[in-house]
Amino acid sequence: MSENNQDSPKPTKSAVDMDPSDIYVKIGNKQVPFSSINKPHSVLLGPKHHKPQPPTEDFPDLTPAAKAREAELEEKKSS
Repeated sequence: MSENNQDSPKPTKSAVDMDPSDIYVKIGNKQVPFSSINKPHSVLLGPKHHKPQPPTEDFPDLTPAAKAREAELEEKKSS
């Protein structure tokens, strides 16, 4: 009987503090709570830091070119 007790690993502090409502995943030789590895990037990094947001004032207005194209098409239709 004493041999079986020596072969079984002793519970670690993290094993004792395990939350029963959380799912634990074995990664390598460790058991890690799934909630600690399953987090969206927006929570970890913040969505505003993913890409630089260029100011919209720097882009040219596209409506004059579209209006000119529409006028040309109307002229071709009426001819």
